[in-house]
Amino acid sequence: MNSYTWRAAIIRSDLSPTTRHVLLTLSCHINDAGEPTYPSTLLLSDECGLSERAVITHLKLAASLGWLTVSKHGYAGQGWARNQYRPRTPDGFVPRPAPARKGTEAGSVPSDEKLSTEALNDVQHVEAEGTEPRSAPSGKALNVATEGTEPDDKKALNDVQSNYPLELPKELPTSARAKRKAVDNGFEALWAIYPRKAAKAVTEKAYAKLAPNADLQAVLLAAVATQATWSKWRENGGEFVPHLSTWLNGRRWEDQAPAVAAEGSKAVEPEAWWRSDSATKAKGTELGLTQKAGEDDWKYRIRVAKRSGEGPWRQEILGDMLKTKNSLYADVHQYFYGHPPIEGQA
Repeated sequence: MNSYTWRAAIIRSDLSPTTRHVLLTLSCHINDAGEPTYPSTLLLSDECGLSERAVITHLKLAASLGWLTVSKHGYAGQGWARNQYRPRTPDGFVPRPAPARKGTEAGSVPSDEKLSTEALNDVQHVEAEGTEPRSAPSGKALNVATEGTEPDDKKALNDVQSNYPLELPKELPTSARAKRKAVDNGFEALWAIYPRKAAKAVTEKAYAKLAPNADLQAVLLAAVATQATWSKWRENGGEFVPHLSTWLNGRRWEDQAPAVAAEGSKAVEPEAWWRSDSATKAKGTELGLTQKAGEDDWKYRIRVAKRSGEGPWRQEILGDMLKTKNSLYADVHQYFYGHPPIEGQA
């Protein structure tokens, strides 16, 4: 696919503005033959005016949606090896229709003989008096500096004329309805690709509270696409995939991928410190938490698990409490996540 065809598809796509910007910048490195290109993310960051992390995030998102394929350029293990990108369009891609503008539909142009007053009033831009072609003043006037335009004249700074008869507002206000529609559309896009669909109403509230902008929305979509490939999320038919509301409230899109011991091996599980009192105390000491005098070992483990942040220790502790029908389950869940458990959530 050549760069021109790819750019045309990107422009008519439903991608977010920032993702389109990154892809259009990348397209400047693709030749007419559509051969793979391998600019560094640092170079793309400089050309886009975005952070390198944002560029990487949007490239991953575009790849997950089928807008490019990524492979390695160079030999494995070489310091200069980097990603190379080949342009493509997603299977079944249908471009957005161009917006129809009022008065440009077929048959709407008035005849030369009957140009109505209404048509004349609907011209998009009327030139201000004195700016029409050949409206320059006489030669004498051209040689005379108008008062207030001399060099270093402070009045000139205050009398700068607009190209428009009336000053336009610097920024048009966004209506509450438009903002709400943007939030709804963003939530539906995230909900559509999230592998576990439960408690949608609660999740919508969590999403509305977060109110992500376009950049964060792209990060969320890319994170879901990545984490859905993790072995933990694919075990037992998605048993360990958190509810989307929990994922949002816990900022789980920032989770790091599990460490891998070697290519093709299973993910290395962190040391299960939460399964023994001695290991819990060692973990607590590492985090600067000491067991209080007379504090129950189990309650101390809860405090250490809270300080440790997100991880399998929380789910396992809560799972054990559910199995033993511990009456403090709801309180511990509130302590961990800041909200009570959702009905039917394990």
